[in-house]
Amino acid sequence: MAQSHSYNVTAVINEARVSRYQWMVLGISLVTAMFDGYDTQGIAYVAPVMAKDLGIPPSELGPVFSAGLLGLTLGAIVFGMMADRIGRKQAIVWPVVIFAVFSILTPFGHSVRSIVVLRTLAGFGLGGTLPSVTAYVLEYSPQRMRALLVNSTGAFFAFGSITGGVLANVLIPTWGWQSTFYVGGVVPLLFLVVVVVWLPESVRFLLLSGRSMERVARIMQQMVPDRRFALTARFTLEQQLTGISVKHLFTAGRAFGTILIWIAMTMNLFVLVYLIFWFPTLLRQVGQPLEIAIRVTIFYSIGGIIGGLTIGWIADRIGSLYGVLATAYVGAGVFITIAAFSLHDTTILIPAMFMTGFSINGGQPSLNTISGIYYPTAIRATGIGWALGVGRIGAIVGPMVGGMLVGMHWAVSSVILVNIIPAAIAAVAILLLRQKRAAEIAASPAAVSL
Repeated sequence: MAQSHSYNVTAVINEARVSRYQWMVLGISLVTAMFDGYDTQGIAYVAPVMAKDLGIPPSELGPVFSAGLLGLTLGAIVFGMMADRIGRKQAIVWPVVIFAVFSILTPFGHSVRSIVVLRTLAGFGLGGTLPSVTAYVLEYSPQRMRALLVNSTGAFFAFGSITGGVLANVLIPTWGWQSTFYVGGVVPLLFLVVVVVWLPESVRFLLLSGRSMERVARIMQQMVPDRRFALTARFTLEQQLTGISVKHLFTAGRAFGTILIWIAMTMNLFVLVYLIFWFPTLLRQVGQPLEIAIRVTIFYSIGGIIGGLTIGWIADRIGSLYGVLATAYVGAGVFITIAAFSLHDTTILIPAMFMTGFSINGGQPSLNTISGIYYPTAIRATGIGWALGVGRIGAIVGPMVGGMLVGMHWAVSSVILVNIIPAAIAAVAILLLRQKRAAEIAASPAAVSL
């Protein structure tokens, strides 16, 4: 007979095996991240063909690249805060609707100005997806698998980017560059039915928002079928905050950590977006055909998938993400250098870009994971959203810097080598954050966010 007493949600999730129901909800949210990756980075594959078709000089692609990233910045901040108010599920659904609709409308832009507007609006939706998905996956993951599962959001994001590259090779020659945007809008809208019907709300959000305890009990029963929970059972969380506000990112000793996360996020996204957006165009400038440019970019994204999963797996085994991530950033500097001087030798270039993606693209979901773990449940999506939002400054500035350097006729190798500097800054920020967290945990084990 089921017992009607109190259960700690965190303890129950951490102690139980991952059920089929958990895999289902995690899978749905991860597929959503895949669509996010397709639409966010798909413009990089299309840009060279689109620019030629519309008569746009390569040096003017910077604003087109940065337009979507401006939307990403606003979307991450706005929907990150909304996810802590209206729930993770609603803050996943509405961004998908927004980015899908404006992706479909993008081919109707026939000038730099109109495309910039459409990509900004699409980016607003795209930016809102990842904070909610990251918080959602974290809150349904046991601590022993947390880094791996949350880092999987980045793997699926990168897989979406790869899918965009593969489809670009197939769709563009037959149906034109416009078809890639149509696919990127219609498919997510169709998948949204699955999200609405089968994705439950985060139980931790339900508890903090004072929703029906019976509803929480039903979800927990599906998530942990080996145990029996009465509908009258009560579920609790360790931490509570008064109100949900950005100010909590800077209270209770979190200010310095927040700043370090923002610095690392900004530097990582500078490199990630700079390379994903400019590398195909730069390879074309040194005489590589479009097929090679796309292939190299795909391997860069594959490296991100394997890197995110590997970094997460190692972090779960050794119990810390910080040292693994800082090492990855040091490695990124090495492999960026190798790639910059191997642009005509694909036997070296492809492995070098694979390992750069392993470190940089693989580092991005690790930063999302660190952001989610650093903040308590009540401000988790807000913390992730602001980190991504502020970090998008790097993503916006990166392509613009690339455009400026290309316009100044810098050597292609020099345009690439610029990325070593932000990778080094990110490594330093993560090491300082590790030192801060170690001091916090030593002073109080309860400093670890749940």
